[in-house]
Amino acid sequence: MVINRYSPVPNSQISDYEVRLLKEGVPDGDNKASTLSWPTSMTAVTYGSPTDLWGTTWTPAEINSDNFGAALSAQRDNNGNNDRFANVDTLQVTVYYAYASSMEVDCGGGTPETAYGDGVTCVATVTRA
Repeated sequence: MVINRYSPVPNSQISDYEVRLLKEGVPDGDNKASTLSWPTSMTAVTYGSPTDLWGTTWTPAEINSDNFGAALSAQRDNNGNNDRFANVDTLQVTVYYAYASSMEVDCGGGTPETAYGDGVTCVATVTRA
């Protein structure tokens, strides 16, 4: 997930409270919130990685569901009654996946017989499931 965000007031001490993925419209898995204060200019911050499942499991149906999404909430240090501003321009979720596959190897069924040291040619067929 990449979030473009900032807080325009220097020393505003706005930080993440929750950065979560939504499964069936409900926060699920790990909270990836950072404790660092938001920058004062628009900055893209990356949460997770291409192999990160965010502490849960996913099915294609859950990812393709209308109720799949992301949630962000911010917090501020309550230092007096000064107003604080948290600005978010974009929030982008990228889903990485791999196709399931099977492989079949045919080495001629053992015929003709081969002796130790002889070469054997095999044919491997990989099929996407």
